[in-house]
Amino acid sequence: MKAYQFAARIAVYSSTLAVFCLLVLILCGDWKSSGGQAIREYSYHGFDHPDHFIVSDGLPTVELTVEESVHYGLSGDQADADWLSNSPLGVGHVHLGEISRLMGPSMFHEMHCIRSIRYAIASGTRKGPISSFGHIGHCFNYLRQAILCDADLTLEPGDALQRDFTVDRVGMTHTCHDWRAMYGAVEKSYHMWEDHLREVLNITSPNGQGSSNAA
Repeated sequence: MKAYQFAARIAVYSSTLAVFCLLVLILCGDWKSSGGQAIREYSYHGFDHPDHFIVSDGLPTVELTVEESVHYGLSGDQADADWLSNSPLGVGHVHLGEISRLMGPSMFHEMHCIRSIRYAIASGTRKGPISSFGHIGHCFNYLRQAILCDADLTLEPGDALQRDFTVDRVGMTHTCHDWRAMYGAVEKSYHMWEDHLREVLNITSPNGQGSSNAA
């Protein structure tokens, strides 16, 4: 092989390697800037949407020590207010993509189910979409599967049925995703949707807060 042919091949290989390295750097930069999520454009029509709600700063882990509470009872005005406080603006829904498609992180579906079961017990009625047998049956099964999906490995001593919860009011400490960051991200999405309605469509958004018998 002549010297100039060898030099030409080296130049081609070097250029190819340089382009490859540049692409890797660009992709790694996009990966980091997206919080570890590969960047992709979605239409949000049908099933063309991401599998997970992306929180820009991620969800750090925090510790939660289970405690008994005078709040979150089964019935009464205070219980209504307590359970409603778990519902963020937009009732846990987010509006995604250019079409502002309505979707919901599973965490708030689970909270909706807990509120619905509590309402059905407190009201003693099976009328209406919230407390119907069909909906409550769905919620029990949905929560069952959510618990299986989480598979919390925290060890708890003894038999819970032997505890006096009026005296023994503190349980074990669990490591969790920071739910406060999730609330913040969902409410940020709601305010962005509000701005979209106001600025683009000239519509005043409805109050996104739920009601004592709503989702």
